Amino acid sequence: MTFEDIKASEIREKIFPMVLEEACRQWCVFLDDVPERADGEGFAEFFYEIFEQKELEYAKQVYEMEAQEAVKTPKEKSR
Repeated sequence: MTFEDIKASEIREKIFPMVLEEACRQWCVFLDDVPERADGEGFAEFFYEIFEQKELEYAKQVYEMEAQEAVKTPKEKSR
């Protein structure tokens, strides 16, 4: 997985922020156990690994949210 792979896909672009937050959470939660992570070195590779692991899960969430939005009446959408 590369940044170009993400940019080439509309759904990957949509889930990018979600996966970035997930990767940050997972990276930071273990800083006490893995203090060498504190300098951030290796985070990009870690992020792409998380992206590959979580892509389908987050894509499903986006599709479900979009489907729910599509069935709302115009009045509900304006809220």
